[in-house]
Amino acid sequence: MTDHETRERRSPSFWIAIGVGAVVLVLLAITFGSAFGKDPRQPGNLANEGTKIDMTVELPLLDGTGALAFAELEGKVLVINFWASYCIPCRAEHEELTTVFDMYRDRGVQFVGIVYHDEPEAARAFLDTLGWGEGYLYAEDPGARVTVDFGVWGVPETYFIDADGIIVDKHYGEIDRSVLIPTLDAILAGGTTG
Repeated sequence: MTDHETRERRSPSFWIAIGVGAVVLVLLAITFGSAFGKDPRQPGNLANEGTKIDMTVELPLLDGTGALAFAELEGKVLVINFWASYCIPCRAEHEELTTVFDMYRDRGVQFVGIVYHDEPEAARAFLDTLGWGEGYLYAEDPGARVTVDFGVWGVPETYFIDADGIIVDKHYGEIDRSVLIPTLDAILAGGTTG
């Protein structure tokens, strides 16, 4: 049988399968192509600068003493840090966060640590070892509702919220006082964070 005879004998289902395969390849190319050119460290998420956070959110406090209600924090500048016990950069930044919180706590600033995809027992053990930070609020995120709302891709991630509940800045990765202090000073002065 020649090649010409083989091509003539191919059934219509063969050509349908070829057509479907081509359509699938085109759709995959469009899907993957739309993500190219974007910085993966800057995900396009719901919680971009200028977004007002949902002040109706309530999360269980990690220490088991009740709930963290964002509505009760209205009017304060918030620093929301997503962290986990298994995260090495989270361990490195912990003292910086608690130290800077102590510096600003009497100036209308509240730090909030939200546990990211971690077991509450492991998160509590982390804080038992490194320190809870007096007045620093730590919350669980059952069902990852807040994590999804903020579009968190990994830890640590830190969000700065002004007294009106608007996200004014965010930081991906480990954070320290060289970022925390000027950002908070700018927010408290009513200026831009740069």
